[in-house]
Amino acid sequence: MASQEICREFARDGQCGFRKCKFSHIIPKKLNTNNKYKSKPTNKAELTGSESDFRIWRQHIPLQPAHARPLGNQLGTFLQEAKRLVDQDVSKLQAVIQASPGGRHNNDSTDICAIRILPTFEEISSPHTEYLPVRDPQQWHLDGVPGLLDRNFRLFREDTVGQMKHVIRALLRPSTRGKAKNQLRTYTYSSMRIAALSFNRHVGLEFVVQFHQLDHVQHLDVKQREEWWIQSKRLQGGAFLCLVDMRGDILFCTATQPPRWATGKQRPKPWPSLWNKKDTATVALELIDPSGDNVQFILDRYRPRGATLQLTLVEFPGILWPAFGPTLHALQRMKKSDDLPFASLLAPVSFGNSDQFIVPPPAYALKPGFSFDLSCLMTDQTRLRLRPGQAFDLRKLQERSALDKTQAMALVDTLQRRIGLIQGPPGTGKSYTGVALIKVLLANGGKAKGNIGPIICVCYTNHALDQLLEDLMDRGVITRIVRIGSRSESELVSRYSLRTLVQKKTRTKAERSDAWEIHNQLEDYQRAFVNLKLHSKVSESDLKQFLRNYNPTHYSQLLNDDEEGFQKAQHKQRNLFQQWVNAGHQSKGKPRSVESLRDESLDSMSAQERRIIYQYWLEEYRRQTHDKAKDLVTKQRKAKQKLKDLRTEIDLRCLREAEVIGVTTSGLAGNLKMLQRLQSKVVLCEEAGKVLEAHLLTALLPSIEHAILIGDHQQLRPQIQDYNLSRENDRGGEQYSLDRSLFERLVDPDDGGIQIPFSTLETQRRMHPSIAQLVRDTLYPCLEDSPSVLQYPEVCGMRRRLFWFDHQHPEADNSADELSTSYSNPFEVEMTTALVSHLLRQGSYNAGDIAVLTPYLGQLHLLRCRLGESVCIVLGERDEEDLNAAGVNGDKHVPVSRTTALQVVRAATIDNFQGEEAKVVVISLVRSNAQRRCGFLRTSNRINVLLSRAKHGMYIIGNSATSANVAMWQQVVDILKSNGNFGTHLELQCPRHPEFAIAVSEADHFMQYSPEGGCNQPCVDRLQCGHACKQKFHATLLHDAVHCQEPCSRPLKGCDHGCPRLCGAKCPKNCQVKVVDANRCLKCGHAATELPCWQVQDLSLVLCPVRVEKNVPGCNHTVRVACHMDVGKPEFKCQAVCGATLPCGHTCKRACWKCTVPDGENNVQSSHGSCKQLCDRKRATCPHNCRKVCHGSEPCPPCEVPCETR
Repeated sequence: MASQEICREFARDGQCGFRKCKFSHIIPKKLNTNNKYKSKPTNKAELTGSESDFRIWRQHIPLQPAHARPLGNQLGTFLQEAKRLVDQDVSKLQAVIQASPGGRHNNDSTDICAIRILPTFEEISSPHTEYLPVRDPQQWHLDGVPGLLDRNFRLFREDTVGQMKHVIRALLRPSTRGKAKNQLRTYTYSSMRIAALSFNRHVGLEFVVQFHQLDHVQHLDVKQREEWWIQSKRLQGGAFLCLVDMRGDILFCTATQPPRWATGKQRPKPWPSLWNKKDTATVALELIDPSGDNVQFILDRYRPRGATLQLTLVEFPGILWPAFGPTLHALQRMKKSDDLPFASLLAPVSFGNSDQFIVPPPAYALKPGFSFDLSCLMTDQTRLRLRPGQAFDLRKLQERSALDKTQAMALVDTLQRRIGLIQGPPGTGKSYTGVALIKVLLANGGKAKGNIGPIICVCYTNHALDQLLEDLMDRGVITRIVRIGSRSESELVSRYSLRTLVQKKTRTKAERSDAWEIHNQLEDYQRAFVNLKLHSKVSESDLKQFLRNYNPTHYSQLLNDDEEGFQKAQHKQRNLFQQWVNAGHQSKGKPRSVESLRDESLDSMSAQERRIIYQYWLEEYRRQTHDKAKDLVTKQRKAKQKLKDLRTEIDLRCLREAEVIGVTTSGLAGNLKMLQRLQSKVVLCEEAGKVLEAHLLTALLPSIEHAILIGDHQQLRPQIQDYNLSRENDRGGEQYSLDRSLFERLVDPDDGGIQIPFSTLETQRRMHPSIAQLVRDTLYPCLEDSPSVLQYPEVCGMRRRLFWFDHQHPEADNSADELSTSYSNPFEVEMTTALVSHLLRQGSYNAGDIAVLTPYLGQLHLLRCRLGESVCIVLGERDEEDLNAAGVNGDKHVPVSRTTALQVVRAATIDNFQGEEAKVVVISLVRSNAQRRCGFLRTSNRINVLLSRAKHGMYIIGNSATSANVAMWQQVVDILKSNGNFGTHLELQCPRHPEFAIAVSEADHFMQYSPEGGCNQPCVDRLQCGHACKQKFHATLLHDAVHCQEPCSRPLKGCDHGCPRLCGAKCPKNCQVKVVDANRCLKCGHAATELPCWQVQDLSLVLCPVRVEKNVPGCNHTVRVACHMDVGKPEFKCQAVCGATLPCGHTCKRACWKCTVPDGENNVQSSHGSCKQLCDRKRATCPHNCRKVCHGSEPCPPCEVPCETR
């Protein structure tokens, strides 16, 4: 076959204007064309045929900012003129290299499978910016699925690993620290040493590091140090750490949990504790990657005693290995297998316009005669079938089910598309629609070819996953559900965790036998590691044993064995090696090499050669010991994997019985191999707009035929660490757009990609129409209101349900803290707290009905502290349903309690409140500055979430001049102003006197004008006791909580005496008034002239206190006790001295009851126990008595008193 002709235009200009050019686009002489996905001509190897020229170019390249990189379509010209650019335009040449992967350092490769997840030391030290693919697929160095996986791997890795590198690089090069503001929060611990090693059969190698106690903690006592470390949440189990050797090496590890350390030989000394010692702190760590090199890093730096090394420990509190490591590994495996479902839709090779693409039905639905039976959705069990590709009566589904029009349309469209996308604006029932879809799929799963398998439900957070599974269970959709992961916060869902269900499974005999064998192996490895002597000093006996095995000839020569095999005596056996080294003769010649000395006689070696061979023995001994340790770590890891595989088989049996499997995105990546064996055909992702594309790609298992993504790309985007990669960063971040989800990319392909058809829900059931107008007029023009939201009551205590309280109070100055990325506003803290307290005083809102939202953690912290100080009166633990069930109505007394506002109000940041709602929402915008910098709330996504959480009412506290700099905020302000819901005074309303105008503009005004949640008018209602209420007008809840201060006029029980307490206090149970009667006698005959009134009412209840003598039956002791006491009862304890004669001759001096036990009517003698008195017997050999404790018939021991005879 003739070779393909080269495109002349590409050879001349470095690019070709014909999309479907039939000629070859090749510049270098040698190009590998065997790869299925041919690399585009941006590889560094294509720049020149001479590697030496390339190295010369690299020497001229300075560090280039990421946002200054050229676009891919500029590369062709650069490649053609590379050599000429060395002298003319170095910046362009540097751009060429930065825009292609490979060659920067030892962890930079064109193939992501060859890139280690965690950075190497050379990578951290490299001055060159990493290759980061932009969002335009036409500029990637790989096409199709490999390019898609390559981009997501590199960007997702850069999001976490990239910032780690900046921190560690600044640590190694202090001169670069102040050049860029680091976005990553870190803690650094210096003067570190590895103080102890341990080997745990479950974890493997663990090690304890010791460092200087923090300066501000040293002056505290042990208890205070413990509290500080616990509250700081530093170095807790699972913390992601990096151990940096300032001489040029790094090691990544995690903090281990103290309970993992077992007692016994393997227990390290000292025991790891962050607070026990004043000067030092210790913590136990374990390796993330227990490879041979990493284990060697630990062994080389192990110092049980001695000075600290140049080691520094860096903690990254915002990063967890399970959150990114498994996902990156999964992307690498997917790149190797090259098996991604829906490849033509997710990563098309050819690009046209953004017209919608026709998505075919799922493969299982293409089976001849297949149809979806929708009867499970019908309220009247009407038969209704959906045949993909055929006409369907949508009105029938809408009328006879609980779905509204757009929900029904979304369900029908999603069932007929192998990638189903549903956009759900706030409050439109995304979860409800998702549950309906699962219900239909489960009802029709058996009809699919080979069954659809368990439906995999994926969410980004544990909270969202728990909510989805709870919705499924509450609506009775499923009976068999399994949740993978142990971090469920729902008591209901946790009962269905895989770990809990597996414990109920019976293992086979073979499984038990294999597990037992593996556990025995792990025990053997643990014992073998403990027996290794890894300390730095090598004893003489250990070295002898080593030499006997390593070089028997040298061993026999050193120990002077004679011909008969008898060892001659040495005068100083303990210094044998040192004695031999010092006995060598001095030589002026050059010493021989170790290789030569290994076969030479010891006697022929000079003193210098003896020192050389001796050091060689020591090093070889340590090397062999280290090799044994590394081998044991490897064996433990392999045995642990076998045990994991064994447990996986049991897990699979449990998962195959499930109908729905719930898992987070990180949990799915960590269990990818197991889930792939299930052959599930349907995956459903909730809140897909918040899930990173990298996470969602790993959820697309090779067996998936139907992917359902439900979310809203106009609400919060995925959270990322590095703002430089964010779509919101207008200084270069948009070209990467890492925080653009796969859902958003498919719905709104603004980079020229394929647009997948999607459905939109349009009827919201959350917000009052006045609140919904804020997002309807700005983002969702088709959003409609359900009739139910028109029935919402007004907000109690407020004149308007929606209001923007405008102010000019500036935000707090955080310029003193250079690393601070959070903001606060003290005025808004006080105003928000006062407003929340006013709402709670209305008595109409239960716990969770009111939410306080703010964009900043700094403000959230202040709000929580302030709300925690605010005391309020709330309903008791019972909610409204319980009150109604108990028959408690408004006319009766409702139980109330005192608590803090923080305990009944939900306070959160905006980013953590998507998917949540509250009856009343109070918003603190925080930012208020002359520069009109709006901060986090400059994007419509966050504004959308913020304005769509409230049901009945919403109150915004903020500076409109600062916010109106953003277009959407300006629209919101205009809407509020047009409806009269904007102003500098917040209008309150008294429930009883709505005609009184109450306007507040300061926090103090609430207590001044509405001290009890009402108005300044006196309360006209009577209290429960009938007295007049002397408080200002307040809500019924506070009215019922008032304690009347009038004297109590209620008579006490059984007499005519008045109650001595105030009316609001509870009357005493018994009347304590003294009643005197000189002739009053008790039934025993003793006089009782003065008694409390309640005892006079029934003299039989009075216990006579007069002391009398009584004879105790059984022991016959006479005791003096109170008259009312019955000494004949079995429970009576006689306190008289026993007095019995013991076998030793002493009289028993114990209390009588200790020596007797009751038996029927009499007391029977029991044991007196051993005599505890002094022996005091006279000695026959001296005048001294025995002063030992009584020893019965045994002879007295020798006298210890000093002899008086001289």
